[in-house]
Amino acid sequence: MDDNDISIFGTAEGKHRIWLNTTDASGISFAVIVWLIFCFLASVVVYFTINDIWDDILGSLNGLLLALAAWSHLKSMITDPGSIPL
Repeated sequence: MDDNDISIFGTAEGKHRIWLNTTDASGISFAVIVWLIFCFLASVVVYFTINDIWDDILGSLNGLLLALAAWSHLKSMITDPGSIPL
């Protein structure tokens, strides 16, 4: 790993491994809203599963899908939108 290949946030081309535009106030505010919705949905899934409103399998499936959606959103937030993985 050389000096041009550091792992920090930034928007410069080819310089950073993690891409995150920190100057976009509306994008960051919408991302915060999305993560608050993810947290609310996770608490609803746990509440419904604990109180036997949903079956354990259904709660686990919803929790898995919620985790996959959160991971996809995080990955789309911190990777360069123009890059194609090899």
